[in-house]
Amino acid sequence: MPPPPADENSGSDSAGAVRGSRAARVLAALEEAYAEGLSLSEGNLPTSIPELGLVEPDRFGIAICDVAGNVQTIGDTDTHFTIQSISKALLYARALERFSSEQIDLSVGVEPSGKLFDSMIRPEHGTQRPQNAMVNAGAIVIASLLHQSLGDGQHSDFLDFVGTCIGDRTPSIDSAVFQSEMTHGSKNRAIAFQMRHNGMLFGEVEPALEHYFRACSVALDCRELAQIAATLATGGVQPLTGKRVLPSTVVTQVLAVMSTCGMYEASGAWAVEVGLPAKSGIAGGIIAVAPGRFGLAAFCPRLDQSGNSVRGQRAISRLARTLDLHGFAPRTRRAPQRAVQLQTVIDEIYEQLLERRSDDAEPAPLSIAVHTVQGEEHVVGETELAFPIQAAANPFAYAIALGAHGAEKVHTKVGVEPSGNPFSAVYVDPRSGLPYNALGNTGAIAIASLFPAGTPSHRLEVLSERLGAFAGVSPLEIDQATLSDERENGDHNRSIAHFLRSHGVIDDVDAALGLYFQQCSLMVTTRTLARMGATLAAGGDQNCPGPGVIDAQDARRVLAQMYVCGMHDHSGRFAFDVGIPAKSGISGGIVGAVPGRVGIAVHAPGVDAMGCSVVGAEAFRLIATRLGLRQPQE
Repeated sequence: MPPPPADENSGSDSAGAVRGSRAARVLAALEEAYAEGLSLSEGNLPTSIPELGLVEPDRFGIAICDVAGNVQTIGDTDTHFTIQSISKALLYARALERFSSEQIDLSVGVEPSGKLFDSMIRPEHGTQRPQNAMVNAGAIVIASLLHQSLGDGQHSDFLDFVGTCIGDRTPSIDSAVFQSEMTHGSKNRAIAFQMRHNGMLFGEVEPALEHYFRACSVALDCRELAQIAATLATGGVQPLTGKRVLPSTVVTQVLAVMSTCGMYEASGAWAVEVGLPAKSGIAGGIIAVAPGRFGLAAFCPRLDQSGNSVRGQRAISRLARTLDLHGFAPRTRRAPQRAVQLQTVIDEIYEQLLERRSDDAEPAPLSIAVHTVQGEEHVVGETELAFPIQAAANPFAYAIALGAHGAEKVHTKVGVEPSGNPFSAVYVDPRSGLPYNALGNTGAIAIASLFPAGTPSHRLEVLSERLGAFAGVSPLEIDQATLSDERENGDHNRSIAHFLRSHGVIDDVDAALGLYFQQCSLMVTTRTLARMGATLAAGGDQNCPGPGVIDAQDARRVLAQMYVCGMHDHSGRFAFDVGIPAKSGISGGIVGAVPGRVGIAVHAPGVDAMGCSVVGAEAFRLIATRLGLRQPQE
């Protein structure tokens, strides 16, 4: 059947119709996305809340709201449905606004869990807190915290807050869905009692669950959800009313967690394919945020195994592709800060970090390099000191594999999801039998198995040449002492390699593992690493150090993986605090890339338990803050 005509209006009688070529382009994109989504019949209604299983399964609508408040819709966009887990992002925002991120951090983490959204809690490493606020356990803790602060007034407070996000209309609760959740919420009660046992729940279980269930049962339509997403896209200002709803700092934090955790155990694939912060709900709604541009919403009750709307995902993915919204695409070439200003900032950060280390008897080396996509380079410290690249090579090896074989073949060997596990953990995703992603040790060894057949020296020659090409330099050289150490102390990685062979991921253990050890032992400088990052940032464009070594599609895949997986079980925290796609190595190097802007590298030996340079991470935080480089951004 042909799609219905798109509705073109502003969402208010006084604002008038959206006009012009830009509006026409958006309308056309909506119609294409609707037609593509309508062709899908897969997915099932949810069973955990019986009331949600009674809806018409093929209702389908899409809405988009720009940051000026212009709303355009198509399909069943006047249908009200409960927001379910979309409420988690709003509860989290409300809590961050009221309590500060430091207080919230004591109770809920910011790391992807790698588990289903309603899984029994697996506390974050070294704590008893749930791993993030986008899974049920984290949202229930947030609800308990709000109840402790506001008492029974939390219900009206949340409705008023949602009302300001949709233009000063107080929404209603779907009482039938609420009662169904209260009656059939045994899994969430189990989670809540476990949280109280762990000392993470504030007060009694039932008040926290009631607030959580009420928030999930708020009924909105697609048009209103698009306005909520647009409020986040503006940095916290409701686009129709002009009222500031949230502080911009809170919006930045919420978008960071939505980017890494908002689509549950499909968040990595969403980051690669769509590249927008998003949040889904099991009633079939999804919101997505294109900062500085649009808020998007889609609704269809048919869900996939992760609990995400099948048609909704396809529709937003098509809109992001048609309107060029992917957050990790190096499409936008921003003019860099003036060279003098940029060098001044780097110098000041370097001096600040040196001062903190002045009491060390023998301060470790420190260097910072920034290379813009226009070719400007700014360095400070011991930037010519060579060090083993270690796992900072992984995103570039992944890029080489993508270029040689294509994404489809590469991802028969490795997935794209954050695992919630340490970088060296011996795990595969139980759903696929593959390493979770290409940036941990398990995935990197799988990627090494994809390099051309031949002698070890030939494989090394290909690898070192192609890695060097990212920086526009001659092939990288091996440090024999590091290689000997890798081989001598590599039993853990040998365990990983044999584990992968047992799962049919690799065939030749010696070839894959030998190349991986060599890869870790290649030598770089901070200057070289920053140039490699700049090539990713520019998508291999002609002004970057390694033109033509990667295409733009593969570049955004790599950058998305770096954002959600690059810092291993510290990736969510790094996204929350820093917001730059990055990859660390245990030699103290970190490489980062900001799409369309710069490549960054820091070398500062001294790593934490997660294999990340402590001083290097702080350097990245300071650089991101001073230069306004945080992702997601427009």
